[in-house]
Amino acid sequence: MKNITIVVAGSGKILDCAIKPGTTPRDINEKLKERLPGHCGFSPGEGEKFFGENENIYPLVKDGQKIYATSKADVGGFCPPPLFFISAVILGFIPIFSLFKRRKNEGIVAGKNSVGFTISPNPLTSQRIVIGHRKPIVIKRIPTPYWKEQGWKKATDGYRGYYRTKYGSWYGVVVNPYSNHFEFYIYNPPPQLQRHPHWQCFVHQGNRWYIIHFSVPPKDISSGIIQIERIIHESFAKNY
Repeated sequence: MKNITIVVAGSGKILDCAIKPGTTPRDINEKLKERLPGHCGFSPGEGEKFFGENENIYPLVKDGQKIYATSKADVGGFCPPPLFFISAVILGFIPIFSLFKRRKNEGIVAGKNSVGFTISPNPLTSQRIVIGHRKPIVIKRIPTPYWKEQGWKKATDGYRGYYRTKYGSWYGVVVNPYSNHFEFYIYNPPPQLQRHPHWQCFVHQGNRWYIIHFSVPPKDISSGIIQIERIIHESFAKNY
């Protein structure tokens, strides 16, 4: 399990969360739907590309990393100023130029005080206090099996699909010869895998097919797919 901090763009709201292997942005939106400003996209940095809706973000983030949540309804759109802003301008309490001044540090945490509150910039006052979570919110996986979310199909002899990462996808087969036992195969794996410490677990079976051996057999098909995708990701990112 990894701990991450979600910064809600535009408000500076902070959400401390704990994620498990296989967690996707869809899982996070479902768990935090009462705390987020609508359906959000998540990115590793402000202005960076969103993770895929069903992408396994676990291998893509580090423990303690900060990611950014942006309401997809707001991306590229225009949000008119609230009524109280307009009223304040009319009454002369807010200089009109402040409506068009962009806050350079919007959504960035300015600091924390001694009792665990998070302070972020605000256009109305010098700072706003947002209560942070003392305990991380555990993001639970949505009941839909990971293998099904990733597009794997059940066949008469097992399951067929692709091990998917941001570096590419590789065809695979999972055979279930008897109850609670799974055999994982990958076709023509990328050469980058040969640098990984677990390359020895990929045993050639002929015709560019490899069977993957696990020191601890996966308890289900989804767990095995997630582990293989993590190894492929690590081999490209050289994070092993």
